[in-house]
Amino acid sequence: MKVRNLTNILLCLTIGASFAFTVSCKGKKKKKNQFRTAHSINNQGSDDAKGETEETSGEEATETGSQQEDNVLLLTSNAGLKSGTQTYNTYLKATGLENSQTLRDAYDELADSLPGQDHLVREFSAAHQSALAKLAAVFCDEMTSDATARLAIAPDAVWQSTPTNIGAQGLDSVSNGLFDAFWGAGYEDSARNQQYPILIGLYNELKAEVANTPEGNRRAIAGLCVAVATSFPTLLQ
Repeated sequence: MKVRNLTNILLCLTIGASFAFTVSCKGKKKKKNQFRTAHSINNQGSDDAKGETEETSGEEATETGSQQEDNVLLLTSNAGLKSGTQTYNTYLKATGLENSQTLRDAYDELADSLPGQDHLVREFSAAHQSALAKLAAVFCDEMTSDATARLAIAPDAVWQSTPTNIGAQGLDSVSNGLFDAFWGAGYEDSARNQQYPILIGLYNELKAEVANTPEGNRRAIAGLCVAVATSFPTLLQ
């Protein structure tokens, strides 16, 4: 699979961090009064919502977002693992990307290794984790390279920073933007506070592997994106 801007070492570091997220976030639940926020509804996806054919447009692939409000109780459970197609739709919503050929090709290549439609958390495996990280890497690479999509995560000044001058405020902005996009704005603060140091530690590892340029900064942020995208708060429905 072609991952344009993430090197193998970045992906390996990110898989390790996302595994830490998976373990430490498992069992975290949303506040009851946030259960039916628009963001959490839109991020659910459905088993047949992914664009099945090359002709399928981004609008068609995420069209179920308008249907999900009526069926949210059917799509949400206390311990259900999203299927590969649901996760694909979640990533489309979270990154704000169009349902491009690049994304569909990545999904098709990894489809057999992504979680199935049984939704059983106990069946989650290392193979699933690896495939999800590779799929997330494509989405996050595309998002951080898209001058419009990335502004939904953090302001332009953050993206124009270098790894040495992004600063604590910039990393805070990126972290909260990723949490909001993938977990939902209503996700409990205690979980965010627990995971924030993991993201900062990952960024410090990644910045040692990239150039001290805005492009290097964006590549490192893509790694943070993968970690959040493959954490349990993102993967559970």
